[in-house]
Amino acid sequence: MLNLAFVLLLALSLAALYAWAFRTLPGERWQFLASAPVSKQAEGGWTAVNFTYYGFFSALAYALSVALFIVLMGSLDIPLAASLAVVAAVLALCVPASNLLVRIVERKRYGFTVGGASFVGLLTAPIAVWAVDRYLGPMLDFHLPLAPGLAAMAVCHVLGEGVGRLACISFGCCYGKPVAETTGWIRALGERFSFRFEGHARKISFASSLDRQAVLPVQALTAVLFAAVSVLSAWFFLEGRFLLALPLALVVSQIWRTYSETLRADWRGGGSVSAYQWMAAVALLVALASPWLVPPAPAAKPDLISGLVILWTPEALIFLQILWAILFFHTGRSTQTSARLDFSVRTDRI
Repeated sequence: MLNLAFVLLLALSLAALYAWAFRTLPGERWQFLASAPVSKQAEGGWTAVNFTYYGFFSALAYALSVALFIVLMGSLDIPLAASLAVVAAVLALCVPASNLLVRIVERKRYGFTVGGASFVGLLTAPIAVWAVDRYLGPMLDFHLPLAPGLAAMAVCHVLGEGVGRLACISFGCCYGKPVAETTGWIRALGERFSFRFEGHARKISFASSLDRQAVLPVQALTAVLFAAVSVLSAWFFLEGRFLLALPLALVVSQIWRTYSETLRADWRGGGSVSAYQWMAAVALLVALASPWLVPPAPAAKPDLISGLVILWTPEALIFLQILWAILFFHTGRSTQTSARLDFSVRTDRI
């Protein structure tokens, strides 16, 4: 009953967040969170750097997924140090890869790709779990079987990617096709739940001139689907069904990733099938084979209370705050927009 209550609370929290975000974030007000002056101009104003809600929600997605990973690992009596070691190893590769693959695939110096980062994470996750078990296990007296370790990472990856789509809505990237260019049930869906992005500084505006036009809400569809999958997979994990949680999270997410790109209007690289779709297809094959590739874990029933206790330690909370701050400044410092600030004195208040 406790496991069910936990996943239902998670689902309701995500539903409330999404209900607000889908209504609010397409508005022009929700692209920039702050601007900070960096250099003074000759005429007296200041050139400023922008900090975006893209960075805010990207950092939030990472922090939430890591928090859930700590809970799931803690439910199996895995020490916090081991969980954080796995996280650090994977993020050390995935975060830089999100920009590197944009440079390679899209020939763009600036920007990030969630699809590319998740593909790198898929390749590195088994190595990270094995290495932590092999080298930290004897030191801290624990054993981390591959199946629950990979299952926890898959569940948390899907949660993080779903929440991360709010960042895409705030920046107006990863956008769908105009509803007027679609047919059938996709058009009917778009006419009922379309997005209209406002603001000339958004990617949908400067890259495709589609601002204020009704477009398919691809980001919202991804967020809702991934939220549902992550909640269900988390429940399977907490019930000890690791080899069901793992393929469920990966198979559904990679099928949708492959298909959803056909609904998008943004440029994803050359070719009728994008590089990101090929990555998703490879990930899908790995996911389908995972029940046979991953050795079954010893029978163990996770204890949710143990995981929540570990999450509520000062070390875990401080780590999450530091992680959020680092990723906010990494992804939220806008490289594709600029600002000019002018300061004045309110003489009527002196």
